[in-house]
Amino acid sequence: VWDAQTDWRDPVTFSPAALAERGATAAPVETAPRIQAEGAWAGLSFEEAQAEVFPLKSLEVGASVREATEAAAEAARRNGWTLSQVDPDGGRIEGRRRSLWYGLTSDLAVRVRPTETGARIDARSASRIAAPDMGANGRRIEVL
Repeated sequence: VWDAQTDWRDPVTFSPAALAERGATAAPVETAPRIQAEGAWAGLSFEEAQAEVFPLKSLEVGASVREATEAAAEAARRNGWTLSQVDPDGGRIEGRRRSLWYGLTSDLAVRVRPTETGARIDARSASRIAAPDMGANGRRIEVL
């Protein structure tokens, strides 16, 4: 699994610009990917596998979309993400981060939507290579 997010039922999407930056040879970003390997995890959806290891959830906050987006952007920067898009009014953040050991790049997308009591924050982190990430993307979202 190289792609983790808080809401597989309504996936956080990447903009066309972010997908282009990933490049043609990058791991696919799909709405309902499945594990194509043998063994205990064979055939599971990324959602099912992620739930076993990182039961990530949306974050509900008592703030406006603008305030929540700005706070999420600041948290992303503090955690080493290089942001390419921050749209506080639209509730969108995109960026990337390179791993320390191997210099592998993962892409980040954050979506913030209004709720009756504030805002709901969802995030996605996807590696650019289609290989097991050893939980790195799940941990990045958890920390964010």
